[in-house]
Amino acid sequence: MAFSQLRKVREISIIVLLLGSNFAKADWVYVQSTDPFEDHDTSSVSPDLASYSSDNELAISVRCEIDGLNILLTHSYMNGDSDEEVLAVLRIDKNEAYGPTYWDLQGNTQSWMPLRNVGKVVEEMKRGDRILIRLTDPSDDEQLFEDVSLDGFDSAVEKLACYKI
Repeated sequence: MAFSQLRKVREISIIVLLLGSNFAKADWVYVQSTDPFEDHDTSSVSPDLASYSSDNELAISVRCEIDGLNILLTHSYMNGDSDEEVLAVLRIDKNEAYGPTYWDLQGNTQSWMPLRNVGKVVEEMKRGDRILIRLTDPSDDEQLFEDVSLDGFDSAVEKLACYKI
């Protein structure tokens, strides 16, 4: 009888552990930083690894730069077009998609959202649950996709000094 109860406890423990791992809460992480040469705020928020749906070399961050709040995609190498740009599409939950729009490509591994869209997208991200991202390299039509949890984004972005409502 004791063996039977021990076995049940063990099985229940395994089920709880498995369920717990499926429901692990992902979060966005705030990192405080300053440009070492110009002393301007370069703090950022980005999702922890558990927030991503896959590992396909595409990551998003919201950060302070000298020109204010920015959205940055970090990704695998892309050539871009003749203007050194890539095409990005973002969609938060089931809302209307942003894009495709051209984003400036820097160093072939980073792309910056046009500043005119950043404020509106950040406000929508604060209210959302997930953000879908598709990045296309116009030189060869290579595409990267990502589906990112927005859990914790609203409180993390408010820690950025450059964030203004």
